[in-house]
Amino acid sequence: MMLLAIWAGKAWPQEAGASRPLTLFHTNDWHGTIAPTPALWMGVADPPLVGGPGLLATLLRQRKFATLAGGGRYLLVDAGDRFQGAPVVNLSRGRLMTELYNLLGYTLVALGNHDFDYDLAGLRAAQQGARFPLLCTNLRLATASASLWRASAIAPIGGWRVGFVAAMTEDLPRITFPRNIDGVRLEPVIPALRREVARLREKGCDLVVLLSHCGHPYDLLLAVAVPGLDVILGGHSQDQLDQPRQINGVWIVQTRGYGSHLGEMTIYSGPGGKGIGRLEYRSHLLEAGRLRSDPAVDELFASATAALRSVTERSAGTLPEPLLRNANGRPSFAAVIARAVARQSGVPIGVFHCGGVRSDLPAGPLTIGQVLTALPFDHVVVTGELSGADLAAAFHRGTSLGSLAWAGLEQDPTGQIRLESGAALEPSQRYRVAFNDFLAQGGDGFVEFTRATGARDPSGLVREAFLAYLAAGLPAPPHP
Repeated sequence: MMLLAIWAGKAWPQEAGASRPLTLFHTNDWHGTIAPTPALWMGVADPPLVGGPGLLATLLRQRKFATLAGGGRYLLVDAGDRFQGAPVVNLSRGRLMTELYNLLGYTLVALGNHDFDYDLAGLRAAQQGARFPLLCTNLRLATASASLWRASAIAPIGGWRVGFVAAMTEDLPRITFPRNIDGVRLEPVIPALRREVARLREKGCDLVVLLSHCGHPYDLLLAVAVPGLDVILGGHSQDQLDQPRQINGVWIVQTRGYGSHLGEMTIYSGPGGKGIGRLEYRSHLLEAGRLRSDPAVDELFASATAALRSVTERSAGTLPEPLLRNANGRPSFAAVIARAVARQSGVPIGVFHCGGVRSDLPAGPLTIGQVLTALPFDHVVVTGELSGADLAAAFHRGTSLGSLAWAGLEQDPTGQIRLESGAALEPSQRYRVAFNDFLAQGGDGFVEFTRATGARDPSGLVREAFLAYLAAGLPAPPHP
């Protein structure tokens, strides 16, 4: 007997009797990736091309058929951050990613911090026509207007009653511009989840899944702090887990993001059809050499990008060596940008936040499109004077956290911070520094930059400074 359960305008098949195996296909942190990219993290010499929605669509179709043929049922979910990345995605202000998610057949999608990059009105516009609901348990709109997202969802499928909750990182206010989240209220994650998970259990859910956009370290805490969770499908920190971790009976997993992997978790019910009796997991690397791209997805992006090719395919110069976000002994991409903004502004010290770099760049000929993808944010270069004390505080914290990259400052073996000239940084002296409008508002928690005096923005966009630096053929910063 086939029953039809309806929730949020969507239908799921529900069979009477024993629970069928349930497969959760999951992704996270797409960041506007629309094509395979070189997997420089696998080796800079000859990296394979991986990822992209065309390859994902092909693999998903294969795995969905295999799941159904084996008597199972499936859901496709995402743990947040669809937006920013390819120029065509930014130009559409995220609407193209909504079309893609419709085409791929996502069931549920969690909010990520980058969903607010186009502000609240931009998110509402991007979500028009979406055939998937957005989830976030610890965010509320300040006004009584119709909400863009739900606190939770219940999906009856294959004899299961699956509850879903979603969590937004509590760092949201410091990692986005304040204007982008005007009208949004953030609640601490743990009490919000405890309340909603308990409500789902009261409604008879025998499986509760958290779509977390908090980062893997915080997910480990949530597994202990929130009773009633069974599975955490993570995002935000982009940790690649080839197999789940089990903490306090909760299964936790995450993919690297950027469309590079598809996670496949198959759950078999426990005694009496309740809970998890057995779990299998596969992490699929989407390799261009092993999968053919889906024609329907290719057509979607071909038509969308056609008008931009005259700009995106223009040469931006040549890179003598790769620029990587995680440098591993090489000068980091962010450090090169720090030097570029300092040079553009004519000041001795430059700084850039590492989160502003969204992808690696391979050695060799470079296009404008690659630069726009790596630096999608329209960050404006700002110069101002900071005290030596504020510079030292930002340098120590930013270096220890790996969140800031510097030019013109270095730390000697004794721990003393010095200018490149060799002079020691004096706490009471003021120094001219090039940074950007995100840091100027205390972005990433670096309030030191809000105390800059004489701040101005004479040098245009950060990416323009990088392109000028590249065109000048100047050497990269010295190896760390």
